Amino acid sequence: MFTHLTPQACREALKTIRRSCAKDSMQVNTWLIVDDESRFSLSAGMSDRQLPYDFGEYLTYSKANPLVCTCYKLEVIQKMYSEAGFEIVSIERGSWRGESYKNSANHYQDIIVSRPMV
Repeated sequence: MFTHLTPQACREALKTIRRSCAKDSMQVNTWLIVDDESRFSLSAGMSDRQLPYDFGEYLTYSKANPLVCTCYKLEVIQKMYSEAGFEIVSIERGSWRGESYKNSANHYQDIIVSRPMV
């Protein structure tokens, strides 16, 4: 869901989800996350794409239309979740990172599981 949004749209989406979720709920959202593992796979040519354009909070492969693929930096995502009132419970890395990145559900994108902070 968050792979084609501007940073402001990501923040607003998380705030909207927070306002409408139950206090004991869990959220599952898809992202493409730039972290140490994905940086390695990108630099080694193992991922399914290259992301040569750095727009500060995210990387993309299209300078003309960055929303084609927004791959957010982990520290930016963590701050967005915290500011929206969520605790990140887990991050499941997706197979977009390359063949060596397997996951139990065989999902392509990275998945963040979160819950409201109390």
